[in-house]
Formats: sequence, C-alpha cells, structure tokens
Amino acid sequence: MKPSLHLLVLVAASTSGLCAESFDKDVLPMMEAQCFDCHDSADKKGGLDLTGFSNEGAVMKDREIWRSVYEKIESHQMPPPKRKSLPTEDERRKMMAWIMGVAARPDPALGAPDPGKPILRRLTRLEYNNSVRDLFGLEMDVFMFPDRLPISSVAYFQPAKGQFGDELKVPVREYGLKYPVLLPELGLPADNRAEHGFRNRGEAMNLSPMLLEQYLKAALDVVNSPKLMQLSGTFQALVTDPALPLRAQPVDVVEETTEDAPVWPAAKEFAPNLNLPFQAKQGEVVTLDYQFRFAMQSAVEDGSGGVWDASARSLVVKAGKSIRVKFGPGHAKSLVLTPQESIWVAGFSTAGETSGESLFTNFEKQRKVLAFSLGIEGGSPGEGLTELAVCALSRDGEKGPVEMKATFSGAGTATLSHDLIEGGGRGNTFFAFRAPKGEHIVGLRLDGSKFSGNYALFDDLAFLTDSVAAAASAPTRVPEKSMSAATKREVAGKRLHGFLSRAFRRPANQQTLDRYLGVFDDASKRGEPFPAAMKAAIAAALTSPDFLYLAETGAGNGAVRPLDDFELASRLSYFLWASQPDDTLLAPASRGAL
Repeated sequence: MKPSLHLLVLVAASTSGLCAESFDKDVLPMMEAQCFDCHDSADKKGGLDLTGFSNEGAVMKDREIWRSVYEKIESHQMPPPKRKSLPTEDERRKMMAWIMGVAARPDPALGAPDPGKPILRRLTRLEYNNSVRDLFGLEMDVFMFPDRLPISSVAYFQPAKGQFGDELKVPVREYGLKYPVLLPELGLPADNRAEHGFRNRGEAMNLSPMLLEQYLKAALDVVNSPKLMQLSGTFQALVTDPALPLRAQPVDVVEETTEDAPVWPAAKEFAPNLNLPFQAKQGEVVTLDYQFRFAMQSAVEDGSGGVWDASARSLVVKAGKSIRVKFGPGHAKSLVLTPQESIWVAGFSTAGETSGESLFTNFEKQRKVLAFSLGIEGGSPGEGLTELAVCALSRDGEKGPVEMKATFSGAGTATLSHDLIEGGGRGNTFFAFRAPKGEHIVGLRLDGSKFSGNYALFDDLAFLTDSVAAAASAPTRVPEKSMSAATKREVAGKRLHGFLSRAFRRPANQQTLDRYLGVFDDASKRGEPFPAAMKAAIAAALTSPDFLYLAETGAGNGAVRPLDDFELASRLSYFLWASQPDDTLLAPASRGAL
C-alpha cells in the first residue's frame, strides 16, 4: 500500500508545479493577446475584468468566474469567431488544461471554495473488519463476508518491480468457499448502497439501535475468542494479569508429531553450518552472532534454551495450530509457537540452510508474512522468552529487504531489517531480539513481503528463557497476592492508553482514558478478574463512536481549516487500504510533520 501513498504525493506535488509554470508561459500571454482588449477595467465587456488576474495567486482567490471562461473557450464562443486573430487549438487545450488544474486544487489556504462540513461517517463492514484485524495484528479476517474480493493469492502485486507485466492474472478462490477467519459464525449486516452504488456515503450509513446491539455482540465475541489469545500477541499483552507470567495459552500436551500438533525436539546448536555472513543492523542491535552462540551453549546446558531446526521433508502447519519445541531436562518444557498463517517446512535447492537440509517458509505463494504468538509450556513459574534469534535465508535469483518485529509482554515492540543480497547462502542474515528487563517476548512477525519471488525463507529459530531465579526476582512478575488493586489499575491505565490511541486513531486524552478505566473499575468491583475487566473495557472501546465513526474532531470555529495530522492520516489510510493508519502514517502525524 505504501507505494500508492508515495505515488499520490508525488503526483500532487508535480501537478502543482506544472500549473504554476504553465500560467506564466502559456496562459498569461494568451490572455494578454486575446482577452485584455475587451475584458479590462475600462471596457469590462460582459461585466468581466480579467486584467486583475496577473498571477496565479489572484486567480486562486476568485476561481468561480473561471468556470464560465472555460465553457466559453471550449465552445469557441470566446474569443469571438469574427476576430481576425484567433488562438490555435493547441493554445485552447493548454488554457483549458490550466483552468482544470486550478479548479482541482484542494488546499483551502490557496483560496479553495468552502468544502462544507464533513459528514460523520460510520465504518463500512469491510473497514470494521480490517480495523479490528490490524488493531490486534491478525493476519486473517475477523469474519467472512462477500465484500471481500475472493483473491486467493497476491502474487500479481509486486510493487518492487515498478510495473505490471504484459499479462495480469489474479487468482481467485471458488465462490462460496470458506476461508480461515477468527470468528466463522460472526456476521454484520451489509451496508446500504448510496448514489452510484457507493457503500461509504455518510448520508446512507445510519446506525439503528438493533445494529448497535450487533456491534456490541461482535465486540464481545472478538474479545472472548480463545483464538484471539493464541493468534494475537498484542491482545495477550493487553489482558494478561500483570501479577502473573505471560504464558502460552493452555493446550493439550502432546508427545509426538501429528498433523494437528507438530512437535520437534530442540536442537542444541544454532546455525552450525556457519553460513551467516550478515547481521541485521537497521534497528536496535542487542547482541552479536558470536555472543548469542556462547549464550545459546550455556542455555542448552542448564535447560533454559534451544533451537527449532524445522527439520522435515515437507510438512504444512496450518494457521492456528500450535508448534511445540521440546527442551530442558527430559524435554519437559516446550516452546509453543502458534502461526497466524499456514507455514511450510521443506527444503529449497536455491537456498543455503543454516542447519540441516530444510527450513520454514510461507505455504501460500506471495503470502510472505509469518506471524507467531510465543510462550513457554511446562516451565517454572514466570518463565518466558528473554532472547530470540532467527536466520533469514537468501536465494539464487532473488533479493530484497526482510523485516522482523518482536512484541514484548509490556506491549512494546522492536524491529530489525536487512536487505538480503542474491545467491543461495551468500546473503544469509542473523536477526536477534532481547526483551526489556522484567518482560518476555510474546510475539514475532517475519515480513518478507518486499523480498522478490514467491517465498521468504527462514531457518534456526533459537530462544533463551529466563531462569527460575531470574523469574522469581523480576520486579514486574511478583505473586498475585502481593500486587495491590491500585497497582493493577495503574497498569490497566497504561495499557488502555496505548490501545485507545490506536483504536481511536489519535492520542487518547485523560477524559477518554478515565471513561474506559471506569468500565474496568465497574467490572473489578463486580469481582471480575483482571483479564475479564480488561476485555470489558476493550469491548466498550470497539463499540464507541470514536472507533465506529470517522469524524474530524480538530479545533475550529466553523471556518475552512486544514485537517490536523491525525485526521489526514485517517483519511489517507481509509482511502488507500480501508483500514486504520499504520506506523508509517502515525509516526509523522505524532510529530506534526505529516
């Protein structure tokens, strides 16, 4: 989506410059030769004086009369046909093109007509689905609905190439075929069609009491979904009781690999093939390759770490099916990885694996983003992932950037990226993350969407956990009975502030935060545990007009004013990708630089 945004800005900027240049070069000379002798301050034929428009700034202050000028020139009524000297067709086209360019200027500061008050608009069903999906970092839809184009692969979309091929094929799934979603039974009514078939016209998007009830039910279904806890590290970090360790969700313990529950014994060596020539350094570098190897050896010896080697000839792990990597004394503990998209464990002859002869990658072609929720099963109280490393593999004939993002139990994130060079094994790159003190790594996102080819390849996911002693002494993971209600409320406030700012698409003020902390307080007074109270507050936010509606809330006295940065971010994101603003938009918006 980002190339579209950059293209839009580039076109707007270049169009503005073109109009200014053509006025002095093409328009003003024609007006002096063809118009000023009749339409000056002395004659003013037809009540029109054009001599005051000596520059484009003057034109922008009074654009209304240029509609009539355009019509007269287009119909050859002006200049009068009886004149001996008339403009050529090329001169007429340049004049009309300039008038059209001026008429399309959107900036009120240049004298644009009052656009009127924007109509309060509810999110469409598609926008609601996309917003909830992106809010919790899901790789799948929230529910099934016909508004979603039935595209089964996005292989056709390759913005890095800068152009489409001579033939464009967009593969689609069979009509009516079910596809993976968070809540298959959930549904919202279709949006009313307005003039010309548009569904996002505010005048046609009413909100009845019955529809509001459906939104409330949908919000409760979302926050109470067991799958959401497994698939969203963001949601898990929001609702987990701060007095308890952030753990993998309870699942049945299995001892051997089945189609539904793959199990691997942890390998003891990280990337033993020693073909890691690069390290990702675009981001916060926390450790070096050789340092991590030494730490890995010690962790394996004391039972607090291991490596997922992903060894198999060909195995598909479906989305939502947990992977277990057994480690520790007697393999009593498991690293639990739950992928949001189906992954494929296989060997590639065009790559150089960092261990063995297999790796893991995306199962669907071109779906080169893999996201996992992470946790420890069967470990000591408070045990969780403190360090994590992954190898990104280069390929023959392919190259491009790969980005990885780790999510921490305190809801923070860290991102690393590297541009992989072409060649099997020649561009293999080491990525490593370390959780802040007192926190754990609970989510991992591997993004190879900008890497060329159909697959992004990864190998040797290595992990270190905190020891029993470290977990027991961690200040943020104390026994539940020693954390006061006031402290928990403070934690809830911090978590809700970040969530509400995302959900409402602008920084949440204290009044807004207090409103949803009140929901948390009411649930707590009823005896609800911390997770249930947080879910109630989140569900309330998902039913709020601040989430369900797109509204301009910036200060104004009724006069024409520029959009503020957050309003502009929302308009751009819902226009370009029908969802909430991402970090690329929010970062400059928060600085007032969008």
